[in-house]
Amino acid sequence: ASTISLTQNDIINSELIEKTRLQTIELEERDKENNQALNQLKELHEKTANSEATVRSKLEAMNNTLMMVEYTSNGVLLDANYKFLNAMHFTIEEIRGKNVLDLLNDEEREELSKIIESVKTGNFFEGLVHRHTKLGNEKWFLATYTPVYDEEGLVESILFFAVDITRIKTKEDQLTRKADELTKLVSELRNQMIK
Repeated sequence: ASTISLTQNDIINSELIEKTRLQTIELEERDKENNQALNQLKELHEKTANSEATVRSKLEAMNNTLMMVEYTSNGVLLDANYKFLNAMHFTIEEIRGKNVLDLLNDEEREELSKIIESVKTGNFFEGLVHRHTKLGNEKWFLATYTPVYDEEGLVESILFFAVDITRIKTKEDQLTRKADELTKLVSELRNQMIK
């Protein structure tokens, strides 16, 4: 009886040892799979971090190059970068939450109203725009107005990107005036020679 009992205990112990060995193998396989998954997550995290750094760098370059403003689709100013604020002599506190149309004179307001209405319907605008700063100084911008869509495909805001070309426009106007003066002078000289 004792031999049978020992044999049964040996069989039970062998089964337990085999079960433990199989569980250990299974745990090692799971551990290996978890380590592989963890390594993949680390790689993905590194790639994401690198992508974020690249995107952040590009956004910073754009921020340093372009004037940027974001409006709601109704023209309420949400945000503006320092290049726009410096060019227009505003602080963000002065203009955030205000309708951009209220910051313009009548002619500029009419032009921007048309642009906003067009962009609200999903159109893109690019062109030369004329504005006056808070101090009344004249500015010329090569500007784009771009729609930003929400998850449902509706225009939720408008992005304004611009480059200040006031100096170029001023020089162009000066050259045009000088060309007109020269044309007039040549015409007067011709008239005098004919007489």
